[in-house]
Amino acid sequence: MNILAALLGANARDDGWFDLELRGPAQQIQSALIDLNDLDLEIWQGSDRPDGW
Repeated sequence: MNILAALLGANARDDGWFDLELRGPAQQIQSALIDLNDLDLEIWQGSDRPDGW
C-alpha cells in the first residue's frame, strides 16, 4: 500500500482523507478493503483500471 496524498484537519478523529494505492492479488486487496471498512472508513473508488481497482 502506498499513501499518495493525505489531508488531515485539526480534528483528525473526524476529518481527513488519504489517497491510497493498493497493489497485489485481488483477494488481498479485497481483504484490505474489508479491514478499512471495519474501521468505519468511507471508501471512494477511483481508478482508471477497467475493474475499478
